Amino acid sequence: MADGFEIRDISVQAYAGKDKTVMVGNPVNFFSGVSASENLAYAWSVDSAPEGTDYILSNGTSVNGALFVPATPGSYTLRLILTDENGEMKGTDTVTIMANTEYNSTPVTDAGADQTVAFGDEVMLDGFVTDNDPGDDWAYAWVIEAKPGGSESALTGGDTPYPSFTPDVAGTYTVSFTATDKAGIPSAKDAVNIMVRMGGGDVNGDNVVDLADAVIVLKVLSGVYVSPGHLIGIIPGDKIALTDTASILEIASTQP
Repeated sequence: MADGFEIRDISVQAYAGKDKTVMVGNPVNFFSGVSASENLAYAWSVDSAPEGTDYILSNGTSVNGALFVPATPGSYTLRLILTDENGEMKGTDTVTIMANTEYNSTPVTDAGADQTVAFGDEVMLDGFVTDNDPGDDWAYAWVIEAKPGGSESALTGGDTPYPSFTPDVAGTYTVSFTATDKAGIPSAKDAVNIMVRMGGGDVNGDNVVDLADAVIVLKVLSGVYVSPGHLIGIIPGDKIALTDTASILEIASTQP
């Protein structure tokens, strides 16, 4: 106690780094991290290793970091211990190194391009997986993440690369795709958006066939310019014909 203040020994938080997965024989560099600046001694050691294994650990007392080389597949736990000039331990931390004979990268999924389809058409999805092991046995998972209110559409073949579903409500559907490899490593989600248009006369894309659609069709047939923004309900490849106007007027006449 000095001048009313108690002098305390501030502990040091050691940091051995993040866990890593490497190939057997590849060197791993460790750079000691601490949360306070002191005159400290660094000591790296191997806490656990596969039975009967061999490895190299050098520069285990260097402030610039240790060098570790696993020689056998399996899990290794390395420990960092920090001590002061009196030999008192000030902090410790561990890190796990998983050594494989073949590096296994995280799979990357592609759910495919966004689609615009007509109401009632079956939607076919086509997923693709990129991985360092082209022969890997992936587990596929497709999920409808979002769909229009009132929709009860469900996927068929959601555990395959090529699922499908039939939209029962017009609007936007968002479907995610993930894949997990045989080592249990999952991919991040990739998503595809499916825009479902009513078709059959819903030329303005408001998911209702009414008089507004008939007016737009009549303008087009009369040669009056119509902004593309008013034709968003047209599916690519569709054509506006006089028969459309008749069917639209018939449907529109039943609308309140």
